[in-house]
Amino acid sequence: MDIFAMEDKKFRMIDEDFNGLQIKIIEHGLLYGDTDWNHKEVVSPFNRLYFVIKGEGCIENGEYHHNLIPGNVYLIPAGTKYNYIGMSAFIKLYFHFELQRLPGIDVFQSLGRAMSMPYDTEKTKRLIDLLEGGTLGDQMFFKGALNEILGHFYIKMKEDGIAQMDLSGYYRQKESLYYIEKNLSAQLKIENMAKDMHVSYYSLSRNFKRDTGIGIKEYLEVMLLKKAKHLLLTTDLQLQEIANELQFCDPFYFSRFFRKYEKVPPREYRKKRLNG
Repeated sequence: MDIFAMEDKKFRMIDEDFNGLQIKIIEHGLLYGDTDWNHKEVVSPFNRLYFVIKGEGCIENGEYHHNLIPGNVYLIPAGTKYNYIGMSAFIKLYFHFELQRLPGIDVFQSLGRAMSMPYDTEKTKRLIDLLEGGTLGDQMFFKGALNEILGHFYIKMKEDGIAQMDLSGYYRQKESLYYIEKNLSAQLKIENMAKDMHVSYYSLSRNFKRDTGIGIKEYLEVMLLKKAKHLLLTTDLQLQEIANELQFCDPFYFSRFFRKYEKVPPREYRKKRLNG
């Protein structure tokens, strides 16, 4: 491309995608574990990123097996089921995160399995130094390093031939997705949403289903369930408090809603909380 022969130009990527691509770190830490770190059939509503500094563990599910060892970084996407096993005393840096292109649409949600790639332990220690430094510059360099790692995982996913979601319809529903993200609760009604967006109930429902392949009522329930899972796994809020946060009438209705999809009550689901 001869940039000197070009007229003034703007880049569509910046206008359409760039500001919407956000890393949200939900939990993080430096975990000192051992063979007691043993959790079966864990399915998380967020992605996990592991940097092993010392020792060894593994994740496996019968189909895939990864030894967690120093010198690598591991990405475990949301919605995948694995057993997490500590095989010795170990130290790992971990981040639970979302990387959304649009509200509710994660970059890695079509991945379907864990991935790993080499990452020198000294680089991991450098990340820890940045985290402990805490200056604005440290934050910027850390965010840049994290973006680079996730970018390499995304390229690896494409090279492995893993199909990407067609998001063209979701982009047509961008206004609806942002509205739902801002107003999500058990009390959110489609008719109120349509009124606020100055469209008819019928048009909103029809166009959302046409563009995304999922009915808007079903989408609202999926997003509400995801938010409930986050609160159960990442906070110590009582069920009453979670029900209030999500604007359910009472904990009974919240539990009934949760069991409808997960087949277990919220308290039972919370017992599978994985430290790190």
